[in-house]
Amino acid sequence: MAALDRLKGPFAKLYRTGFFHIFGAGTINKAVSSLTMIVLVWLIPKAEYGLYSYVFNIVSIFALFNGLGASSALLQLCCEHMEDRPLMLAVFRYGERWGRVADVALAVLILVYALVAPGALPGSQPLLALYCLYPLVVLLCELRLVYLRSNLDNRAYAYMTNVQTLLLAGLSVGGALVAGVPGLIAGQYAAYAASFAVLAWRHPLPKPMPEERDRTFSKREYWYVALVSSLNNGLIQALSLSGTFFVGQFLASDVAVASYKVATAIPFALSFAPTMLMTYAYPRFAAQCHDGAWTRRNYLRLTAACVGGFGALLAAGLAFGPQVIGVVFGEQYLDAVPSFRILMVGFFVTAALRQPATNFLVTQKRLLANTVMAAASIALNVVLSVVLVPRFQMEGAAWAYTASMALFGLVAPVLYWRTVRDL
Repeated sequence: MAALDRLKGPFAKLYRTGFFHIFGAGTINKAVSSLTMIVLVWLIPKAEYGLYSYVFNIVSIFALFNGLGASSALLQLCCEHMEDRPLMLAVFRYGERWGRVADVALAVLILVYALVAPGALPGSQPLLALYCLYPLVVLLCELRLVYLRSNLDNRAYAYMTNVQTLLLAGLSVGGALVAGVPGLIAGQYAAYAASFAVLAWRHPLPKPMPEERDRTFSKREYWYVALVSSLNNGLIQALSLSGTFFVGQFLASDVAVASYKVATAIPFALSFAPTMLMTYAYPRFAAQCHDGAWTRRNYLRLTAACVGGFGALLAAGLAFGPQVIGVVFGEQYLDAVPSFRILMVGFFVTAALRQPATNFLVTQKRLLANTVMAAASIALNVVLSVVLVPRFQMEGAAWAYTASMALFGLVAPVLYWRTVRDL
């Protein structure tokens, strides 16, 4: 009973601070998103699904620098200034305005690329043109969710992410049923528009206060955090996107793209778990960034929990890969099993080691360190992909990704620990 009583305190604190709301919402979101993907895989013919995956991958590459890092900069700076509400709102409005401007320019770039650049797969360019405004609608919703996070309103954040995910699932599947891939794209647009409407209705931004005009902040600091974070996040996400891109470019097969996309589905979907942990932990590490004892103690606890929990998921994935792929996606995708197993190793390194360390390096303003590591990883990934994909096909892309993540995942924790060791 005494041990149980001791456990009640930490669990009660986690509940009060919204940890279980965030993690529960994240679990629901990822389960719904994964189920949606499974439905689409069964609903859309394999060749068409491969074409859609290739097009969405290109759009995602353009969106690597979505809003020029507005989301990352606003989360960091608004958390730092949460005690000064007029200043926090002034920073938020500034970042939101320039994020929208950046994404209008990005929409033009996507449209021009769709009109003039040749596609590796026939029929990809018209679908790419339909996606030109996609980064903008995603950003509008993302920034409103950042506002909730920066206010530590974790319950509202969890609820609204569930609403957005359910809208995406329902309207995407409905659109695909009605009009195939074009209907799927239209459904995604409708889902984000509806999600933004609900956010604006349930959690409107406060009206501008006179005090906001009196608050000054360093725009240079904003752009430093925004641009460097955008570059870092872009390079990290590029590692996840590069495999599908190189499989499409080198193999020029929509069927191969579809199989590789299926191989990535579960390892990448499982990334929700470390992401939810960081969603909860990041604002607290940012607020305690000068407290060395607190930072070191809680980083070690978090890392130990990640290694144990994600190690168990890795073992299960390696042992039951064929059964999982066959049951979830169908026997026509069993050729994805070897790549799936390789990518599960990459997931473990990312979730247990890389993601916590790189997120917390930002709280210490070590953004350039993340940039150097990400650039080295993407360079290694490109070289390995060029060498391995033509020879080993999908498995080559999986090995290139996993090796790049291993480099990042081993260096980042060492660098973070050296940073906080002398605080």
